[in-house]
Amino acid sequence: MFGDLKDLWPDEFREFIRIACLIILAIFILSLLWGTVRSLVSLPLTAPSPLPQTSPIAAINLEAKAALVYDIINGRVIFAKNKDDILPIASITKIMTAYTALTMVPKDTIITIRHDDILEVGETGLIVNEQWRLSDLVKLMLVSSSNDAASAIAAGVENVTQLNFVLAMNNLASQMGLSNTRFRNPTGLDEYSNVISGSFSTAGDIAKMFAYLFQHQPALFTGTNESFIETYSLAGSKHVAYNTNSFSNQIPSLVASKTGTTDLAGGSLAIIFKPVPNETVAVVVLGSTPAGRFTDMLKLVRATISQLTGSKI
Repeated sequence: MFGDLKDLWPDEFREFIRIACLIILAIFILSLLWGTVRSLVSLPLTAPSPLPQTSPIAAINLEAKAALVYDIINGRVIFAKNKDDILPIASITKIMTAYTALTMVPKDTIITIRHDDILEVGETGLIVNEQWRLSDLVKLMLVSSSNDAASAIAAGVENVTQLNFVLAMNNLASQMGLSNTRFRNPTGLDEYSNVISGSFSTAGDIAKMFAYLFQHQPALFTGTNESFIETYSLAGSKHVAYNTNSFSNQIPSLVASKTGTTDLAGGSLAIIFKPVPNETVAVVVLGSTPAGRFTDMLKLVRATISQLTGSKI
C-alpha cells in the first residue's frame, strides 16, 4: 500500500503544483486587467479642454527693449519682455529723487534755486534765488521732468552733499528690494559726454518701485496724471508745468506717470492706471525711442484692457 502511494505521490504532487501555478497566474492576470479597467473608468467623461488662444497682449510687437505690465493689487505679471534686463532709465530717476527728499526732510522745507541748478539741461522757467516749498517743487519736477528742480531738491536738503543724497537714493532702493537699480545722480542725465548713464534699472524694478510708492506714498504722484499743472513759488510766481507724457490724456484712469529720455536710454515711460474697477496696474517701457515709448505704452494699455475685459483691441 505504502509502496503504491510512494509511487503515485510524485505525479500527484507535480499535478498539484501545476494547478497551483495556473491559479496564481490567472489571479495575476485578472488583477492586471482589473487595474486597467479601473483606470479607464476613472478618466473624465468630457473631452479635454482646448488650449487657450493667444491673448491680445502676448502678441504685441514693441520697439522697447524691455517692458512689463504688473498687477499691483494681486502681485502678478500680466506681460513681460526682458523684464530683468538692466537698462538706463533717464528721468524716471526723478521718482526716487522726490521720494528720497520727502523721506529726509518735511514736505514744507524751503528750497532755494541756485545758479548751478539752472545750468542743468533743459529750461523749465525756474529763476535763481527763487524759493519753493519742497512739495510744490516736487510736483513741477515730476510733471515737467525739470532737471533744474531735481538739482535744487538734491542740494536743498540741509547738511547733505549731492553725493550723500545719491547714496541715500541707493539705500532706499535697496530697502525697496530694487536689487538691479543704481543711481549716479538725481536727474538721470547721462554723464561724461553721454558715455555713462546717470541711472540703471530694470522694468521689473521700476514696476516694483511704482507699486511701493503707490501703496506707501501715493501723494508723490500728484499731478503726474494731468496734461499740465499750475504751481507757485513762495513769492506767488505762477509756473505752468506741461506733462512730458504727451499721451497722458489718452490713457484711461491714469494714476501716475513719469517719462525719461537721454541718448543712452532712448525713450522710457512708466505709469500706473486702472484698466477696470478694482484693478491697479503698473506699465513700464524701457529702451524704446522717444516717440516709440508712447506708442508702445498705448499698445500695452489697450491690450491690458482687452485682456482683463475680454473685449477686442
